[in-house]
Amino acid sequence: KGKHAVLYGERGVGETSLVKVFRLLFPSIVSKVRVIREQLNADDTFSDVCRKIFRDIEVLVREEGEEKKISAADFYDREITADDVRRELAISFSSNEIPAIVLDEFDRAGPEVRRLIANVIKDLSDDAVNVTVILVGVSDDIGGLLSEHQSLRRCLEQIPMPRMSTDEMKEIITKRIPRLGMKIDNDALWKIITLSRGLPSYVHLLGLYSAQAAIENRRLLITESNVDFAIKRALEKSQESVKTDYASAVHT
Repeated sequence: KGKHAVLYGERGVGETSLVKVFRLLFPSIVSKVRVIREQLNADDTFSDVCRKIFRDIEVLVREEGEEKKISAADFYDREITADDVRRELAISFSSNEIPAIVLDEFDRAGPEVRRLIANVIKDLSDDAVNVTVILVGVSDDIGGLLSEHQSLRRCLEQIPMPRMSTDEMKEIITKRIPRLGMKIDNDALWKIITLSRGLPSYVHLLGLYSAQAAIENRRLLITESNVDFAIKRALEKSQESVKTDYASAVHT
């Protein structure tokens, strides 16, 4: 209680993928882990973010002698304050639950939204409320996500997300290809790993297109020529964004 986390790294290293599956890393006997994941947008206000969270919290109410569950967001038809969030989260979960609220793409939020969420985290920590907030965003350091991180240092666990190691990238390919009844030769495997530069999304993309290329050629062995075809297909499917990024990079 009172401890929160910020998960950060460069785009494409897998922060979002990790927060989608981290619940599965707990032992099966810990059955009360409850994850509420919300994705932030650039035009979200603080109240918008809070309503997203409250919509996924159900409250048991009694009406005309009958009990029913309604969304906690239904209680708020006005602007939501940081104090509202602290009070709501303090009463919304049972003592045997382990709630975690994940705010993904936190880097997209505006400065005011980030400042108010930082205030919420500090309040939750000071009162030892049984909720863990996990901020997830693209940044080189925590300062890029939270300008007020100095005051939050004692209650924030800082988790940098590095690029994948060679062995981790290799595992993505070697665990999946055999499920298709296929194989991949070493030259093809190392070409995918070398070009992906530690970014798992590229390992998945090149691996997928390489396997498809081999299947289209009616072969069960993925070769380097299949990887070359995969590179061409990947570029074709992202041609417009590549052109835009290139133009931006060389423009002076």
